[in-house]
Amino acid sequence: MAYRGGTGRWQSWARVGFALGALVFAACASGPKWPDGRFVHGELGGSIGDLAALEPGWRAESAPDASLAYRHVDGSHASWLRDCRRARANPKALGRALWIALPGAQVEENAALEVAGEPAHRHLGRAQEGATSLRVATIARVAERCEDYWMLVVPHGELHHLEAFEAWVHGFAETEPSQ
Repeated sequence: MAYRGGTGRWQSWARVGFALGALVFAACASGPKWPDGRFVHGELGGSIGDLAALEPGWRAESAPDASLAYRHVDGSHASWLRDCRRARANPKALGRALWIALPGAQVEENAALEVAGEPAHRHLGRAQEGATSLRVATIARVAERCEDYWMLVVPHGELHHLEAFEAWVHGFAETEPSQ
């Protein structure tokens, strides 16, 4: 079942991010550049630290529709999408909507939080990709100008990497877009 609201870009990103088999990232030879140790999204604004500096085993890669994406040596994936095309919305509802397109999705925990001074919402749970059980964490943040979505997909029974993932998300900072 596909979610019918919102733009197709983040829906596509959610399906790509959650479906382990569909998370075939095209590796960049050098990966994104980080001036002063931070990835800066020049076109839309926003900057975030390097997940690989927070926990060993992560490597930055390119991914369709993601602002920044990583693959871990154990097969886990983490990504960030910045979308600046819509009006301010409820972060809990947006975060929950990411789960609707997932086969066998089950949200086990959700909580309101704050990221870079704006409301956000975290969902933790499980999804199924064929015979593979996935552990998933998402965080949706809503600010006046943009929405940010972070996702962690782990192909194991336990939600490994959650501490580093959350530290990465909380390292996000607003910046002005480049002209």
